Amino acid sequence: MNSKAKYPNFFDQRCIVWTNINLFNGFDYEALRGHCCVCQDTQIVRALKLNNDALDEIRELMNVEVEQPIISIDMHYDADDEAMSDCYIFPYCNLNGCFCFSGDGIKEWYIDEKDDLRSFEVTDIDSCFSLFRMLKPSLSPRDVQHFKEEIIAGNINWDMVEKYTDSIGEKVATAMFGDVNNEVSNNE
Repeated sequence: MNSKAKYPNFFDQRCIVWTNINLFNGFDYEALRGHCCVCQDTQIVRALKLNNDALDEIRELMNVEVEQPIISIDMHYDADDEAMSDCYIFPYCNLNGCFCFSGDGIKEWYIDEKDDLRSFEVTDIDSCFSLFRMLKPSLSPRDVQHFKEEIIAGNINWDMVEKYTDSIGEKVATAMFGDVNNEVSNNE
């Protein structure tokens, strides 16, 4: 059963895991601009401190274990809309690497309607859209290398993604919301 069926109240097109899009609402930038020594990084740090409770949810998700290493399949767009694909394999089997954030833009992590963990980040120089999936246990190192090369060359399609990887969205949704099926069976 996918997360959308398990958690129908949390989905329209996607289930937001964490976002900083609204972190700066109500933040008084005009007051900060009066202090020339306050740089953008300091503004971000102050805004994040104001919203530390939201970050606690991400901190809890970072230690969620998965069975295999996770691959991030990324599509970057520069200011001229030139696209570049890239990937990174996190060598450990938890979600920690999925939730990295440079702090210099807006970022959102969500589980999409296909039950996949995704993110987007927009900065002043580029935007990046990422898909996080777990490598299949049956892959040889040669298979993994071939998959990485296809991603970087921009020759990837959804059939390849499903051939080489498994979704981790269910793990994230269960960590966030609990196992709805288990709660239903306990209440009966």
